[in-house]
Amino acid sequence: MQWLQTLGPRGLEAVARIWLTREGYPVLATLPPSRGIAKLVIGDIEGESDSESEEEETNPKLLALILPRRAGIDASAWAGDLERTQASGCLVFCMGDAPAEAPWGDARVITANELAAWLRAQGVGISPLPVAIGALDPTVLESISGLDT
Repeated sequence: MQWLQTLGPRGLEAVARIWLTREGYPVLATLPPSRGIAKLVIGDIEGESDSESEEEETNPKLLALILPRRAGIDASAWAGDLERTQASGCLVFCMGDAPAEAPWGDARVITANELAAWLRAQGVGISPLPVAIGALDPTVLESISGLDT
């Protein structure tokens, strides 16, 4: 979790892209970052409908906001992006402390704790480290125990 909180917008965007790919969210576009906040337009896999008509060419989209800990949470940084991208909602990767009154409405928020737990569960960037614990020989223990008398 502490490592995730040290990442800047580009590093955190790379981790968010891993999460999005593994969870099945297609990345449709990358928006230019502003004020230290990375933004992605992703497909909304939960908002897809079963009927695929030819006249319905628009796929549901979400705006993924990637907020590093150092970035200030200012809604004006992404205010017009929802309308420009025709996104139906937001998915927020917030690595800092989320305010009580969240400026992104009812968006799904992924915190540093949740993302770190997901990375561990998926085995992303983790390799097992074998640790061997040695035991002292009983004759050494007996000779040491006799030294204090």
